[in-house]
Amino acid sequence: MHFKDRNCFWLVGLWCEMRSALVLALALALGQVAMASSEETLLGGAFKVCSRSDPQLEQCILDSLNGARDKLATGIPELGIPSLEPLRGTEIQLREGEEDFHLQLVLRNFSWIGLSDFIATKARIQFSPPYLEFVTTFNNMSLTGPYEFGGSVLMLRINGNGDSYLNWGSTLTHRLRLEEEQRGGEVYWRAAEYSWQQDVAHVRIHFKNLFRGNKRLGLYANQFLNRNWRPAYAVYGPVANNALADTIKRLVLDPFLARVPVSKMFAP
Repeated sequence: MHFKDRNCFWLVGLWCEMRSALVLALALALGQVAMASSEETLLGGAFKVCSRSDPQLEQCILDSLNGARDKLATGIPELGIPSLEPLRGTEIQLREGEEDFHLQLVLRNFSWIGLSDFIATKARIQFSPPYLEFVTTFNNMSLTGPYEFGGSVLMLRINGNGDSYLNWGSTLTHRLRLEEEQRGGEVYWRAAEYSWQQDVAHVRIHFKNLFRGNKRLGLYANQFLNRNWRPAYAVYGPVANNALADTIKRLVLDPFLARVPVSKMFAP
């Protein structure tokens, strides 16, 4: 073999190596672009964007909800979602009944803990008219804050004000009836109705300073509430669910829906 031929083979080999390196670099670059594109499909860096035409759309919605839990805990300001750990608000009111059988419980400047610690297990959606229903399981949620309590619970007269602690776990069915509105060339959803149905697993309640600080009566009332939460929930559960669902709608759902168009939530 002539020297010239050997040089030719050497140049060909060098070109092959350079071409392989170039292909590898291009592949890595395309991979990074693909990763960036995939990240862009995460709404707010949290929610997986599902396609309306996906035959597994409802499973995609469940994956999207479950995958967003960590982000929901800290909040997603660009989507209008506050921190859920805890969710803070100014007031929750429970009012039911009249005269001798009325109940009024007001929590002010409350902290709601455990809202991001859920597992979404079922989902159903339709686009015309828009409606969403999904089920989540919460093992441990709690509400704390100053309270004002007056009225009767299962014939027991209770009154007081002070610090409160309510803890419970439940399987929760969310029902969200939506309406469309046009803004800036985009379609947005508005929560026309948001309701809850809870299958409650456990409840623990403690109110400080009941009966103007009477420790004996306060102890008895707290024991009574904890022993009889099931029949109490059967009576007052609907008003409690309405108050809690309204709080989530006002603090979380309404700001999110007002900020994010439907085209950003679902791909074609």
